[in-house]
Amino acid sequence: MRKYFKGYTLVELLLSLAVFSVVMIVIGSMVSSTTGVYRNENFELTMQEDASLVMAQIDELLMDATAFSGTGPYTITNAGKNYTISTAGNQLYVTTPVPGTTDVNTEVLSDCISSDSNSFVIKGFSQNTSSNDCDNAVLVSINFEKSG
Repeated sequence: MRKYFKGYTLVELLLSLAVFSVVMIVIGSMVSSTTGVYRNENFELTMQEDASLVMAQIDELLMDATAFSGTGPYTITNAGKNYTISTAGNQLYVTTPVPGTTDVNTEVLSDCISSDSNSFVIKGFSQNTSSNDCDNAVLVSINFEKSG
């Protein structure tokens, strides 16, 4: 006596393959879009963190400042040392004295800025990012004004 083995027909296999393919395409597109959103959000978060870092560095200089002068570059006297915040091209610099010498250390705080006589707008950050695209930016406006 011959036993018939039940199996899948070619039509059933093709139908299940088609359904599986559609499901995999939907899952793939969801993963792709989620990855793109994550990259964009991560880039924006990095720019915001860099903006906070720049603001904290300038705030630290200004917090205990005993004198402030200039309309750009700005000179801040803090603990008897003169710090200079200046712009060149589209970069923001801070010049700090090297302890025990007459030398100075110049550090780029940020790229992609625009400035006028008493303020500057930080338009983008490249410190922790691989992009120097100034169109994708967090805007931070800093105005230097004397009071009192």
